[in-house]
Amino acid sequence: MIPPFTGNGMAMAFQSAEQALDPLLAWSRGMAMWDETIRTVHLRLRALFRVRLASAAALHPFLFKPARQRWLAGASHLGLLPIRSLYHATH
Repeated sequence: MIPPFTGNGMAMAFQSAEQALDPLLAWSRGMAMWDETIRTVHLRLRALFRVRLASAAALHPFLFKPARQRWLAGASHLGLLPIRSLYHATH
């Protein structure tokens, strides 16, 4: 499951389709083997979403436990969290 704060899930779906389009077209035209196509799509998606999903996975435990939420809020108020960087990493 993808944490909801990683950005719009539909946007990720459209981005995934965009990354898969050229390799799938090459396969459908007989210019690539299926295993190669799958590997290419996987590598493209990993490169596109790796930072977003890793950042979300790191933040996830802090967002659903009240004590951790307070710690996160306190760190944010003190300016200890790179909010803009985290936003860009997860969207």
